[in-house]
Amino acid sequence: MRWRRWLGVAMGLVSLALFVVVGSQDVGSDYPLVDLLGMLAFASPAVVGGYLVWRLPANPVGWILATFGLTFTLGVMGESLAAIVHPLTAWGVWLGTWQWAASMGLILVLLPLRFPDGRLPSPRYRWVTPVMLVALGLLIFGNAFWESTLVMVGDTEVEVSLPLGLPLAADVFDTVSL
Repeated sequence: MRWRRWLGVAMGLVSLALFVVVGSQDVGSDYPLVDLLGMLAFASPAVVGGYLVWRLPANPVGWILATFGLTFTLGVMGESLAAIVHPLTAWGVWLGTWQWAASMGLILVLLPLRFPDGRLPSPRYRWVTPVMLVALGLLIFGNAFWESTLVMVGDTEVEVSLPLGLPLAADVFDTVSL
């Protein structure tokens, strides 16, 4: 069971490493200090989550924070790749299209539901987590396998074909969103 502890710590360290990589990129921002502080603000939950997982591996709050920090940091890294011309631009855009759903589901639904002790407030909330996970899975599928998306590169909007685009994803996304 010690590997679970190291997994949480690894999530925090990967988030910090991505923070350093993204912070070192010149994406032409007018406010690089604000961008770095914002990135640090969203990488810090992964570090706190990694520490909580190390100390209390059975508490889901640490896992939620570590996963949120990692997914959000990955999304910011994807957006920074999308802002520059790079061979991985399409993959960066692809990452940015779906990671926000995972991040927001974790931080807006699961964290308040499980905070501070990791338990649900009462048994009547047991249905929220599975319903949220199914809805989140469909939302991620719809976004991750979209065929193309519009991205701002400089002052112009460019359509980028996503690497894992499927024609079926648009139909699934439209059906679920009704």
